[in-house]
Amino acid sequence: MDAREQVKSELKALVTEGFALAKLLTAKNEVDFTINYQPWYTKAIKVVKVLAPDRYEEFCAYYEADPKRKQITVESYRIQDFFRGIRPVKSLSPRGVDWDATSVAHACVSAQTLIAKSLLSRADGILAELESAIAFGIQDAEIESAESLKGVNLRASGAVAGVVLETHLQRVAAAHQVTVGKKDPTIGDLNEPLKKAGVYDILVYRKIQLLADIRNICTHQKGKDPTPDQIDDMLNGVRSIVKSVF
Repeated sequence: MDAREQVKSELKALVTEGFALAKLLTAKNEVDFTINYQPWYTKAIKVVKVLAPDRYEEFCAYYEADPKRKQITVESYRIQDFFRGIRPVKSLSPRGVDWDATSVAHACVSAQTLIAKSLLSRADGILAELESAIAFGIQDAEIESAESLKGVNLRASGAVAGVVLETHLQRVAAAHQVTVGKKDPTIGDLNEPLKKAGVYDILVYRKIQLLADIRNICTHQKGKDPTPDQIDDMLNGVRSIVKSVF
């Protein structure tokens, strides 16, 4: 099971646990609910904050009591009130209190669980975005490393930049489901099928071809050394490709 499937599996377990908590309230089993809800909520808020930041405040609001409220009503009652032992008191009016704390707490937990369940439909997209963000962060750090190596060793600088480009093209090929013949393809091995698949045009293809040539100069110990201008072209070219080719 890969990391993405693992996250989805844990999210499904979180939803199942949430519905089980709601059933405890339906059965008026307040003791088990009190014991099990807090660990669930601690896990759930972290997941919601990462996968659905736009629903994070809504999720928390079903638990946290509004400190500015002037009175506790069926609309303002929250799970936090339930844990504090706050219950509606029968009023002196003929109607009395017409709502039940356990039922309201049940509605709040159910709403939280449905928010968590809704994340299943967007999990793949969000996780893909997170993976991309992490990958781009790593790429930026590696390009900066290549830049810093320029004043120390031109070959090393070009070689590191070449690895960044090669890794990026592998990711692009996977995203577009482009088949690459070799198990460990080089930049050149990736460039040709990506162009044939229409991922980019001939101008980008030629640019990548040039970068592959510079990378080869850097990684072959024998022969001519790369020039400072070639390394500058390599670094600028890699920056351009990773930001424009997806």
